[in-house]
Amino acid sequence: MQKLVIYLSLCLALTLSACAIHRPTVQQGNVLDSAALAQLKPGLSKRQVRFILGNPVLSDPFHADRWDYVYWVKTRGKNSTRQHLTLFFDNDALSRMEQEGVTLPSAAAPQTN
Repeated sequence: MQKLVIYLSLCLALTLSACAIHRPTVQQGNVLDSAALAQLKPGLSKRQVRFILGNPVLSDPFHADRWDYVYWVKTRGKNSTRQHLTLFFDNDALSRMEQEGVTLPSAAAPQTN
């Protein structure tokens, strides 16, 4: 009888532990790290920007001079985090940058005239 109780307790514990739901962290898009962002400056070519940041997540064929880099992460039990960096090119040279949720280092920060 004691072996039966131990056996049933073990089966119940294993069954209940299998019911736990694992929710992993979901990451999507381009990771925008500060070391790569520090290398961005006006005048870089599209090829150089692609080498530094990788391919953009959003590349509109109707606006070939605008690239959007988006990074989104959702962690269980926390609010989602979204970073959005938009790069604008003029004659194949980086002309300006707009950011949302991204902190650009001082070397890469857009300059106001």
